[in-house]
Amino acid sequence: MFLAKVVFCSIIIFACIYCFNLYRLKKISLYRFVLWFFTYVVLFFMIMFIEITTKVANLIGIGRGVDLVNYLGYILIFYLIMKIFVKLDNLKIDISKIVRHIAINDEKNN
Repeated sequence: MFLAKVVFCSIIIFACIYCFNLYRLKKISLYRFVLWFFTYVVLFFMIMFIEITTKVANLIGIGRGVDLVNYLGYILIFYLIMKIFVKLDNLKIDISKIVRHIAINDEKNN
């Protein structure tokens, strides 16, 4: 158990550093930095104090803390996938509008 905590917490620390570097290089906004950093801090504490997640899981009717963390992870992953698909659809629409606009302007100039 100790080795798993060390490995997972090390990965989370590297993710926090990476997140901070993205923000420092202005590749993500302050909002996204705070959101991701907060998420990683919560994960860090869930790993370090798994007993607390077990107590919370038992309160809401889930057997183990690990199961609660898995369920929350699945919810987060599916939410992010949905956001990506919406963003991709919006990009497709924007690209179509731009291409249409360029084609109309090219036709007018010829």
